[in-house]
Amino acid sequence: MLPKKNFHILPYLLVGNHLYLIISGYEYDLRYKNQVIEVAKKLGVENRMIITGPVSESDKYRYIRDCEIFAFPSLAEGFGLPVIEAMRFGKKTLLSRHTCLPEIGGDCSYYLDSDDPEYLIDFAKNQLIDIINENADKEKIINWSKKYSWDEAAKGYEKLYDRLLK
Repeated sequence: MLPKKNFHILPYLLVGNHLYLIISGYEYDLRYKNQVIEVAKKLGVENRMIITGPVSESDKYRYIRDCEIFAFPSLAEGFGLPVIEAMRFGKKTLLSRHTCLPEIGGDCSYYLDSDDPEYLIDFAKNQLIDIINENADKEKIINWSKKYSWDEAAKGYEKLYDRLLK
C-alpha cells in the first residue's frame, strides 16, 4: 500500500455494481491504507472491499486465478510484473495509462483514462460489468504475456551487449 500504486481510486469502481475488491500486499504506508478505507467508506462500499495485507505466493495465485478482472492502476512501475502474472492466467487486466503499463498490457488490456472520481463512477456503472462479462480470448492474453519472460529479457540484453561491443 503505497500512494504510487493509486489504489485509492479502486473503491470508485465498486459504485453501481455488486463487485468485491481484494487488495493484497505489504502495507508500507498505513496513512495511505487508511485513505483507501476512507474513500470506500465515503462511497458506502467498504463492506465489499477486503485488504488482506501480505499473502503467500499460493494465495496470491489463487486470488489471481479466481478474480473476474485484475485491476492495477499504478502511477509508477519499474516493470509491472503483477500484470504479467495475471495475464499468464488469461485474466483481463484493467490498468492505468501511466509508465510501462500500456506497453505491458498492450491491446490485451483495458485502460482507465482518468483518475477523476466522476469518470471512475461512470466507468463502474456503464463499462466495467460489460468488460467483465465480455468473453476473453484467454489464449491471446496468455501468449501476449509470454513475451515477457526471463529468457526473453536475457536474449534482449545479449543482443544489446553484442551491439554495444561491436
